[in-house]
Amino acid sequence: MRSDARTNMRVVMLIETFPPDYTGAGRQLQSLAPKLAALGVDLLILTSHRGHGVLRETREGVPVVRFGIGEGQSTSFPLRAAAWLLRHGRAFDVLHIHGLTRTAFAAIPVARMMGLRVVLKFTLAGSDDLGVVKASRMAWFKMAILRRVDRFVATSTALVETCRAALGDDSRLRLIPNGVDIDRFAPLDPDERLAVRQAICAETGWDANAPIVVFVGSVELRKGLDLLVAAWEQEIACHRDARLLIVGPTLSEHVSFRSRLEAELRESGLESSVSFADYVEAPEEYLGACDVFAFPSREEGLPNALIEAQAVGLPCVATDIPGITSDVIEDGQTGLIVPQEDPAALADAIVALLSDGGRRSAMGVHARERAVERFSIEQVAEQYRELYSEEKGQTTN
Repeated sequence: MRSDARTNMRVVMLIETFPPDYTGAGRQLQSLAPKLAALGVDLLILTSHRGHGVLRETREGVPVVRFGIGEGQSTSFPLRAAAWLLRHGRAFDVLHIHGLTRTAFAAIPVARMMGLRVVLKFTLAGSDDLGVVKASRMAWFKMAILRRVDRFVATSTALVETCRAALGDDSRLRLIPNGVDIDRFAPLDPDERLAVRQAICAETGWDANAPIVVFVGSVELRKGLDLLVAAWEQEIACHRDARLLIVGPTLSEHVSFRSRLEAELRESGLESSVSFADYVEAPEEYLGACDVFAFPSREEGLPNALIEAQAVGLPCVATDIPGITSDVIEDGQTGLIVPQEDPAALADAIVALLSDGGRRSAMGVHARERAVERFSIEQVAEQYRELYSEEKGQTTN
C-alpha cells in the first residue's frame, strides 16, 4: 500500500453494493474514494459482485476486492468479509463501514480484534440508524457490538437526532453530509443544453420546446414515484405540453412496481408524456437539460440526486422528510418542499415553477451556490481525512 507523509492513513472501505451495481451509498463512495486518495489516504474497497469467486480491479486508482454473491451465496458476504479482515486487517488503520448491515455486525468485532479503528456511516434514516437497532430483536446484543465503534457518521440532521437519542452521548457522533463533484455536476452551457435536450426529445418523440420535469433515482416504492404519477394527471391538465423523464434503474425486485406505474399511465392516457430512461452513465447531462427536478421520496439518508440536481442549477420540488429534505433545500429559495403523501401539493408546486421562468432561473442560481458552498465532494473528503487522522491520534495540517 502507498503511504503519504501528510496522513499515512490506510483505510479499508466496507460496502455491500458498489458500482456498477446501483445504490446511492455506492455512488457516493465512488465519488468520494478518488478524492480521498488525492489527499494521501490509502484506500481499498471491499465489496461484492453478482457472480462467483473473487474479483480484483482498480477503479480511478483505488483497488477494489469483490466477493461473489451469485445464486445461493447471498448470505456469505458477511462471513467472507470478516475472514478477509482476519487475514489482511493489520495492514490498515481504519475500517470505514458504509451502512448498518449484517456485514457491519460481522466485521466490527473482527476489526477491533485486529487493531483497526472503526468508523460506521449511516446511510438511510428509518432503516439503518441506531433508533431502528434499539427497537429491533436482539437489540442488547447489537448495541453491545456497536459500542466497539469509534466514530459514527450521520449524513443529515435527522440521522444525528435519532443516533444521539439512542446513544445518550454524542461524543462519538459526527455530521458529515454526502458530497457532489461540483465540476461534473454543473450547469450546461446553452449549446450543450440544447444538444442534450434535442437528443432526449428525438429519442422520446417529444417537442424540443416542451417543459421537462425530471426525476433521477431507482424506480421503487420508497422513492415515491407512485405519488409523482398520481400528481402528473393534474400537472398535464395545467400544462398539456409538459413531459416527465424518469431516469434510473429498475432492479429485479422492483419490476412489478414499475409495471404498475406503466399500467396507471396507460389507463389515464398519460403514457406519451412520460418516459423511463433507465440507468444512464451521465445523469448530469439529463439534469442540466431539464427544467424542474421532482423528488417525491419517502425515506432517505441524504439524497445524492437532490444535491446533484441543485449542483447543476435545477430548481427542485421535494417531499418533506423531516431533518433531511431541509438539509438540502432552502424552501422558497433553492426549491419547494411539499408535504409527504400529497400528490396535489406536489403537482401544485411543479405547476408553480413551470409557470414562472424567472422564478425557476433565480432558484437555479441559488441552488448551485448552495451546492458549491455546502456539498462539494472535496470538502467532504477533507472532513473524512480529518476524522481518520483523529482516529489515529494525528493532528491534521
